[in-house]
Amino acid sequence: MLLSGLTFPIWQVLLSGLTFPIWQVLLSGLTFLIWQVLLCGLTFLIWQVLLSDVDVIWLANPFNFLVRDSDVEGMSDGWDDPTTFGWDYAGAPLGHSSRRFISAICLGNYAGAPLGNSSRTFISAICPGVTYHPAMISPYLGAYRLFARNSGMFYVSATKEVQAMMTRLARRMETETTWDQTAYNEEQFYPAYGTHGAVGVSTRAMHWLCNMNSKTFFRFVRDDAELLKGYRPISVHVR
Repeated sequence: MLLSGLTFPIWQVLLSGLTFPIWQVLLSGLTFLIWQVLLCGLTFLIWQVLLSDVDVIWLANPFNFLVRDSDVEGMSDGWDDPTTFGWDYAGAPLGHSSRRFISAICLGNYAGAPLGNSSRTFISAICPGVTYHPAMISPYLGAYRLFARNSGMFYVSATKEVQAMMTRLARRMETETTWDQTAYNEEQFYPAYGTHGAVGVSTRAMHWLCNMNSKTFFRFVRDDAELLKGYRPISVHVR
């Protein structure tokens, strides 16, 4: 039965006017275009929107569990605290090949072959007046890692930062061949650099046991009798 037949409020988007091929964007990429219209076309920054793919199974009302302290609040592809919230990937010494690679890039050559003019110009532009030397490269390099936020279920607040994010994602889906989830994560976490400005959204990761993916359930939860006793997640995303 149609939602309109249940007197449920709906908003239908006609796709006939789209100017980019559906096979380039994939259907899920249309999400950002629709949200751009919601945020910028019908009204101005009053809609708080929860997106849910059709393969998300809801076992409780999600609006009762949203924290609402960030621009974007979404589920993760992680299955524990480190993979969901991130961990310090540091302390392991780099191999000789890694040190040589970093030193070569900073010195303006790699494997004996000089970098192109554009690469030298780029390095000079970001670090003007800096003289690179292999001694400047630490044998220990740190990194912060986390698993991707899933673009199939997330909640956004009506802020100018979210408006900027959806506008940029809609444009990227129209002009690039990147996966929508890749772009969704990049716009949340990539910093501003050069002439590229960041959209500036704040983000919150939903707890992996509350809004879980099916990998979490089938590999770690279903065989845990103690955990399953009386346990009921808010949602499960079948992937």
